[in-house]
Amino acid sequence: MKRLIKFGSIGFVIAGAIATGGQASAQLVVDKDANGAIYAGGLPASTSTELVFSGITQNRSVVANSCGAISLRGSSRSPLPATLTVGGSSIDISSLPVQLKPTCIAGAWNVTPTTNFRTSSGEVIIIGQTPNSAIQTSFAGSTVRRANTNACGFAKISSSGSFTPSGEFTITGQSGTFDVSSLTTKANPDICRNGVLYRAVVTPPPIGGVI
Repeated sequence: MKRLIKFGSIGFVIAGAIATGGQASAQLVVDKDANGAIYAGGLPASTSTELVFSGITQNRSVVANSCGAISLRGSSRSPLPATLTVGGSSIDISSLPVQLKPTCIAGAWNVTPTTNFRTSSGEVIIIGQTPNSAIQTSFAGSTVRRANTNACGFAKISSSGSFTPSGEFTITGQSGTFDVSSLTTKANPDICRNGVLYRAVVTPPPIGGVI
């Protein structure tokens, strides 16, 4: 018989044997909470893991320099896609010429660029914007989110000001593709205490409905 344990007003039971010391538990479990945070369990304990989301629309506000140009760079977590939108206009990055980036000093270029371009290091320069103003950019692509698993082998990926978990994603080192919209929503996520996993249970009221 499983022992019922109280954390606050919620009843939890020990969810079977949970491996520690870097060993994964028997089954991969992926779900979400009411706030949209993703929980991935059954992973090696106390290690770093990556969730790779595809088709995520990312919005960035980039301040143009005094010459009216903005600079965009990708990262290992969010590489730039082939196409992006700047100030409502679509730009095909692959079609941009590759050239040296000129210097902008007090609103004047040392060599005036005549078109948008990219550098050999992958930086994208968009000209013709309002100087010293915030320019809205957006693009859809893949983004990588890293998290450390706890002692029970669970990792949590939450929303932030620039990212909301959505669409499909994979977990590095694990098979299968997951869809955020299809994940089970748990009112009370599992709790890890000293390497032991506790899972919320719903206890029926006594006969007569009086607690």
